[in-house]
Amino acid sequence: FEEIYITIIVCTIAKNTGNIIMFFIGLKCLRGWVERNMLVPENIMMRALARVVEQKPLRYATMWGFAYVPIWTKNYGLPVLGCPLLQFVIAGNVSGIPYTVLWALIGNTARDAILSTEGESNDTLDTSQLVITIVGILVLFATISVVGYYARKAINELKEEEAKYEEEHPESVHELVEKIESIHQPSI
Repeated sequence: FEEIYITIIVCTIAKNTGNIIMFFIGLKCLRGWVERNMLVPENIMMRALARVVEQKPLRYATMWGFAYVPIWTKNYGLPVLGCPLLQFVIAGNVSGIPYTVLWALIGNTARDAILSTEGESNDTLDTSQLVITIVGILVLFATISVVGYYARKAINELKEEEAKYEEEHPESVHELVEKIESIHQPSI
């Protein structure tokens, strides 16, 4: 059972090291391009996303960490949107460690089950392993539920802000729609 602790520690160190390297690559290589090309006045959604990440970086980085999106969008996307390194690392651990623990426990339990069926194991599934596995699964689902609640709340806040902006600046939205339509209409 001690192997699980070693696995969790090694995986956590490796995950953090990789995440920090990708954070700095995103910060140094992509941030300028994103600011010039994506955080422009016409791109209301990107600007709103950057604003909420800058205002509440830990909350949104944690939500993003639990989201089922490609890892590169998390590790490159957060630094280009202004998330500080410390909040990035904390959020990565809050969202990553439950999965690391869960997969290590599942792997260990599966290994023990295989060894016990082959008669190679000197002990069967330990009660403490079973309790830790069940608690780990419950914590994982509770965490995902809480993050889901805050994600829905954040999405609704963004929708409200966007609707308010459209009400205050209807001309800019209509100009943007006209630009998009003119691009897609073939010239005669």
